[in-house]
Amino acid sequence: MTVILADGVDFAVEIKSSLGDKQELETALEQSATVKKLRRHNTSFLASLDQLEPSECYFQIPSIILCESWGSSVEKMLENIVVFYERNEISRVHQFDLLVSRNQGIVVNLAPNHYFVSQDVGYSLSYAELGGDSMGVLLAMMMRMPRCEPTMNEPVLSHYLKPRYENWSSNAKLDARMASLNNLS
Repeated sequence: MTVILADGVDFAVEIKSSLGDKQELETALEQSATVKKLRRHNTSFLASLDQLEPSECYFQIPSIILCESWGSSVEKMLENIVVFYERNEISRVHQFDLLVSRNQGIVVNLAPNHYFVSQDVGYSLSYAELGGDSMGVLLAMMMRMPRCEPTMNEPVLSHYLKPRYENWSSNAKLDARMASLNNLS
């Protein structure tokens, strides 16, 4: 038996060797969906001019899937992810936030009012092939995710790690299918 107190967890990280193996990928997605069902009572959200109220994601534990390899093709892996979510009717609120291959890149599961974007962005599985820089970018992105407790100062690493988002890609057809899952409960 495992007991997780959501108000005491900053991030949930599911570690897999290769997501090219469909069974490993589906296990990681199932584990992530289970974690995303947990709710915190408090949030570290601080209001800003852009967003006055916290969205649902701020009361959830951020879910990260970390792997050595995403297989032969990021597009094939993304297709398998969308098929899994469609088959199991898993809405965005119960899906992973980041998927990181240590030596290949990062996939960000974007949604409106998510901690990485403003409300005018749609649903997207955006990815960047970053090679060996993936872990550094992961650390920078983790600093933007809500913690279980608010911090009064900026994290030290934010002065050294500044992710660049200019080379990110996505697949419009897969993004449209992901957006249709948002209507599920």
